[in-house]
Amino acid sequence: MAERVRITVSSGDVLVIGEARNIVDVDGATATSAGQETEVRGGSDDFTVRVPIGTDIVVGSESGDVTLDGELGAVSVTTKSADLRADDVASIDARTVSGRLKVRHSRGSVRLKTESADADIDRADGDVVVSAVSGRVGSVEPRQP
Repeated sequence: MAERVRITVSSGDVLVIGEARNIVDVDGATATSAGQETEVRGGSDDFTVRVPIGTDIVVGSESGDVTLDGELGAVSVTTKSADLRADDVASIDARTVSGRLKVRHSRGSVRLKTESADADIDRADGDVVVSAVSGRVGSVEPRQP
C-alpha cells in the first residue's frame, strides 16, 4: 500500500478519492509504484486516482483543476492556473497563481498562497495562514475547544 501519491498533470482535471481500500487505482493516467510511493503522470485528459484513506497527496498542475474527495492525509498542491477543492484533509499547503481555493475541512494546518485567487476555508482544526496579493478570502469556522 502506498503511503504517498505524487501526481503531475498539465491541463487535465484530476480527481483524487480517499476511500476504504488497500491499493492505489488510477483510471486515465499512467502510474508507477516504488516502495511507499506511487507516481501518477497525466496530460491533457481528465483522470481519477483512488487511494486508501489517509494517504498523503502531492499534486503539481499547470492548469488542470484538482478535486480531493474523501478522507486524505497531508496534502500539498502547486498550480499555475487551476481550481482546487479539498474535502477532508489532515493538513494542506496549496500554492497557485490564479484560480479558486476551497478547503471544506482540514484536521490540521492550512497554508494557502496565491497571487490572485479566491480562498474559502470552511473549517480548520489547526493554524491557518493565507497569503494573497489580490482576491477574496472567505471566513473560517473557529476551531473547536
